Formats: sequence, C-alpha cells, structure tokens
Amino acid sequence: MRLRRFRPPRLDPVATAAVVAAAVMLVVVVALTQDAAAAGWRASLGDWGWRFFQFATRFGKSDWLLVPSGVLALVILFADWRSAGRAVAAAWMEIGAYAGVVFVAIAFPGIVANIIKPLLGRVRPNVLEDGGAAFVPFTLGYGHASFPSGHATTMGSFAIVAAATLGARSLPIVAAAAVVAVSRAMIGVHNLSDVVGGVLLGGGLAYLVLRHAAAAGLGFKRAGRGIEPRLGVTRRVFARPSGGGRLLDGLMRAVMLW
Repeated sequence: MRLRRFRPPRLDPVATAAVVAAAVMLVVVVALTQDAAAAGWRASLGDWGWRFFQFATRFGKSDWLLVPSGVLALVILFADWRSAGRAVAAAWMEIGAYAGVVFVAIAFPGIVANIIKPLLGRVRPNVLEDGGAAFVPFTLGYGHASFPSGHATTMGSFAIVAAATLGARSLPIVAAAAVVAVSRAMIGVHNLSDVVGGVLLGGGLAYLVLRHAAAAGLGFKRAGRGIEPRLGVTRRVFARPSGGGRLLDGLMRAVMLW
C-alpha cells in the first residue's frame, strides 16, 4: 500500500482556541447547572433503570475495541503475504491500516484522560457524599479520578470513528455510545460534567487522529469536507465472486506461513 506524502493538516489557532474555550465553558456550565440535578435523576431510578445502566456501563471499557483492532493490525503487519496474491494482500494492508488507526484513535484519548485525572484530582460523587473537597490536584487513586470520565472518553472516540466509518448509518451506534457515557453519571461514579468532558475530549482527539491519518493516506482519506475509510481495494475484492472467501483464504495462507 502506497502512502501519500504526509502533510499535517493545518489547524487555525484562533478557531482551535475558540473550540477549546467553548468546550471548557460547556463543561463548566453543566457542572454548575446539571451535576446536582443528575444526582436527583439517580435517586429516581427504579430497580429496572439501575440494572439497565449497570449493564450499559460495561461497554465503556476500551478493551473490547482495543484488543481486536490492535491484534488485527499486528497480525496483518507481521504476516507473510507473498502467497496471498497482490490484490488480496493490498486489501489486507488497507484493513490493517484502518485497524491500526482505530486503535490509536481510541487509545490516545484514553491515555490523555488518564493523565488529566490525577492532575485535577476531582473527587467522585460517590466518594464526595462522605465528605471532602471537590478537587484535590495531583492526587492518585480511584476516589480522585472523576474528571474526565474514562468510559465517556472511550465512547466519544468510538462515536467519531463510527461516524467517519459509516456516515449517517452510524446514528444508532452513536446513540448507544451516548447511553453508555451517560450511564457513568446514572450509577453515581461520575458527575454529568465528567461525562460531557470525557465525550468532548475523546471525540475531539479521535477526530484529530483521523484527520492526520487521512492526510497521510493511512486507513482513512479525505472525502469532500469529511473523512472516510480508505478501503477501495478491499471493496473491489469483495465485489468479485467469492471475494470474502478469497480474503479469508489469503489471511490464512499469510498466517500459516509464519
């Protein structure tokens, strides 16, 4: 797979600063006006609602996204494609690049979120009920890792990846990701502003990763004013008779030749 000459996308510093300022302001407004209300919503949840959000929140963990994408990217990278055929090998290179970019788009915002957490040291609402300061900067530990929500950060990243991959067809996935993110406030382990901050952080950083990948022609490409997966060869192989079988056979051949 040939990569385009990499030209980092230009970011207007004024526009970028305005977006960041708007995001920070939104988080502050939510914290001042909705965090207390969210505590009331939690109190009004019935048994069914509590069980639903307890189930939904499990999908906020990033492992079910990172492990498949990371393993797939590594397998494709280190497999021997000499016997798979040029078109099949090129298709798997596209898929591997896509999986690798998805991995970075999910992992990078999560790493940033985990750096911010101890710097701010915001106390979780289920801990704050027992007393203590709202912020204890430079503090490690579960009780002081409320902002931003890591689960919400993952869901914000996932929503951007889904939207870039599927376009309008991603709406059900984006809605489900929003439910998972909000579940963190509903079960009392995060404030609603932690969730909003996480979604904005995850979505914003994932978008930047995809923009840089598209500029490099790696896994994604520019499409008008948007971004879409760079899977042209893969689609052509799939369009041929037994295309899916050819791809699977090529993968098995490449892996068995290790």
